[in-house]
Amino acid sequence: MMGKKIKVVIENHFDQIWRRCFKRDLVWNGQRFISYAEIERNYINKNLELCKSIPDYKFQIETPCAVETYIEFYPEKKELLKKLYTDEILKTTNTGYVILDSNVVGAEAIIKNYLIADAFFKEYVGETPRIANRCDAFGNSAQLPQILREFGADYVMDIFYNPYDDDVWVGIDKSAVCVKQRLGIGGGGDYSKYPPCKKCNGFGKIGEETCDACSGLGFDRSTEKYWNKVKLNKNIGDGGAIRVGGEEFMPNPDTPTQIAKIREERGVDISLGHWEYLLEFFKKEIEQVNQNDFTGLKVRNSPEFNPNTTGGYTTRIKTKQSLCDTENKLLACETLEAMNYIKGVHTHSYDEIWRKFLLCGFHDSAMATVVDQGYNEIMDMFSEIDDVAKERYLCEDTSDTVCLFNPTSSVFNGIYKSTDEKIAIVKDLEPYSFSTVRFEAPPKRLDETPQELIVPAESILTGNLEERVSEDGEVIRIENEFFEVEADNKGIRKITHKQYGVISETTDGIRPCEWILESDFGSPWARLAPPHSTLPLKNKTKFVCIERGEHFAKLCYKTRIGFPCTNIPGDSCIEWSIMLMNGYPRIKLDAKVCWVTADQRLMVSFPLSVDTSRDIYGIPGGWLERKPYEPNYSHNGADGDYPAFRYAGVESDNKSIAVFNRGTPAYKILPASQGKILHVSVLRSPTNPAYLHEPRCYTMTEYDGMRDEGMHSFDFELAVYGSAFSKSSVVRDAEQFSRPLLCVKEPMMDVELPVVKSGSASVTHIKIAEDGEGIVVRVTEHGGVDGVAEISVPSWVKNACVTDMPEKNAFPIEFGKTLKLRLRAFEIASLRLTK
Repeated sequence: MMGKKIKVVIENHFDQIWRRCFKRDLVWNGQRFISYAEIERNYINKNLELCKSIPDYKFQIETPCAVETYIEFYPEKKELLKKLYTDEILKTTNTGYVILDSNVVGAEAIIKNYLIADAFFKEYVGETPRIANRCDAFGNSAQLPQILREFGADYVMDIFYNPYDDDVWVGIDKSAVCVKQRLGIGGGGDYSKYPPCKKCNGFGKIGEETCDACSGLGFDRSTEKYWNKVKLNKNIGDGGAIRVGGEEFMPNPDTPTQIAKIREERGVDISLGHWEYLLEFFKKEIEQVNQNDFTGLKVRNSPEFNPNTTGGYTTRIKTKQSLCDTENKLLACETLEAMNYIKGVHTHSYDEIWRKFLLCGFHDSAMATVVDQGYNEIMDMFSEIDDVAKERYLCEDTSDTVCLFNPTSSVFNGIYKSTDEKIAIVKDLEPYSFSTVRFEAPPKRLDETPQELIVPAESILTGNLEERVSEDGEVIRIENEFFEVEADNKGIRKITHKQYGVISETTDGIRPCEWILESDFGSPWARLAPPHSTLPLKNKTKFVCIERGEHFAKLCYKTRIGFPCTNIPGDSCIEWSIMLMNGYPRIKLDAKVCWVTADQRLMVSFPLSVDTSRDIYGIPGGWLERKPYEPNYSHNGADGDYPAFRYAGVESDNKSIAVFNRGTPAYKILPASQGKILHVSVLRSPTNPAYLHEPRCYTMTEYDGMRDEGMHSFDFELAVYGSAFSKSSVVRDAEQFSRPLLCVKEPMMDVELPVVKSGSASVTHIKIAEDGEGIVVRVTEHGGVDGVAEISVPSWVKNACVTDMPEKNAFPIEFGKTLKLRLRAFEIASLRLTK
């Protein structure tokens, strides 16, 4: 039996923000709950003590974030940690800087997560680990295999919440990585949390004296009675690796003794080690996968590990909206820095503020499965990111005239809406260029009372207004050259595209753009019971007015949600509008919601008229088809929703309809008697704290804010194409909607930047190279087909090469005024261009 080797890995899973704050103390009801950063410092310090006293001691620190945060507090220990890495006493798997949610941030943010980790490993270890770690991440994107392989991962461990017995995970670009599970052969430790010290209430001191009960640590270690000794199951198979640790627990100094006892009693080759042993344990399978030989291996039947815990896509929705907004600003600033670099102007690195963004995109942060003070810390970090973006380039947009920057690689034609609701029409704004625009005069309101309608004899946008007041139930129509919208006093009745026919009409009792209120008993993570009521709100909706500008018209409505306000004075309601603009081929839906309720979910629904349709969802760096599924009402369950990055919709070969979002990613597309109904969840108000509150550990009920009471704003667009999505501009259009124009302090001199001239690809980011030599151009194939993209080459370029995401390898490429880049389906390619 000694031929079976088992490695015992001492490691905690470090949640940066969850039931505590990251760097702030949480003070509640006279008690101090020390920060996760302080918990992590204590954990690392205890392990360092054990390294001194126990021969052959080894341990792991889960993330580079935890190590860097420790060094911020103890800069004098940086060289010690480096030596421990060199001596292979300490290891860290490649989690990226943090274990990021890969469904609600863009592909470039995911890449940045691993770039920052890559720089960490270069400094501390000398090389990036070949083992990636997704411990506790809520879902895993179908583009992760490509990104992980680019950063050298041969094996991915700890893929949670979607049970599997697969050996190989193949992403949408056909990148494959080994995911064979480490065997469940034993373990130790626990997941109990440390309550504040009972004697000093967590403050570590009583008066000026250090608390003798907790030695000044501030937490009560009595919960260590729950610690489970190292244990092996009867059947250990061929061996493997086991974890001894928890989420906050200090390392147990008795672990080596327990291991020695097992070795003696069971005759097993068991010792302290690292997760890296799994590379040796699964060597055969890893080599096969690396050679694309899947013989005898089970290949996962899905390119992703979704869905689960989908309640988090809607809980505290401002976290998702802020991720969308601040990612756009950071990417834009990096592109503006690249433009300055080309002109020879001094540039600035955003890596430090990217770390803040990544902490906000950490899985518990992004999904908002956090206590109130943790949420406040997250929102304050978003404000810091916003402030940094404004230091060099961006500014407020409250004056009458503003300078706008197009941060995407597509020409912009459309509306810019300021933070104070002013509107400017922007036409033919080239990629990465600037335009000074003046906001339009306030729109003319054509209204009577909320119970009456104004019906124009001709189009609101194109005809003369010979108005008359209609009776309740009569029809009003607005149109432009693309659409006709038919409405009445209770909302929208039908939307027709003048080329492609009816795209949305009342189906199974649901109107186009109708708001629906549904019961939602659940936790921040998930709905925990089937809904017992579903209430379409058309009968609580009243027409308010038509707003008409020089180039647009809006139908404005008010919908009463019908729940009494508790903490906020005023009416619980939705004020929303449908807008058409001259020359604009999409329909805008805007809403402001005063949300004051509990155990409810608010959705906006779109019946979509496409026969024999397929359900297509945007993901970071691509898209894929998904099928409806049966809800699972459990802590990690999913209630029919999927994450929709930027858009989702239905398609046939000759017509497709998409709904764009800006940070509201919870979509559910269901069959209907005619076509499909697409539901977007925008708000939910769970009251079950689930694992935010575990009385076995401690009592702390600072989580009322998960009901998300307050004012919220939402933006959507409805787009129609005369083909399947793969042959349309939907990816570029949805990107432009979720990455809107930005107000800048002043325009910059024109700088020639590369753009895709032909092929089903687009430039998705331009930034300065990590080493400061040249710029990196990210090009993403989005048609789902292998092919060639032709890319313009600016006149200032002297050298061009194809590189990888870590920017470590370079392969020269021929170029003239353009270059041709061969791409596989959904490939995220990188070019380095130098002066």
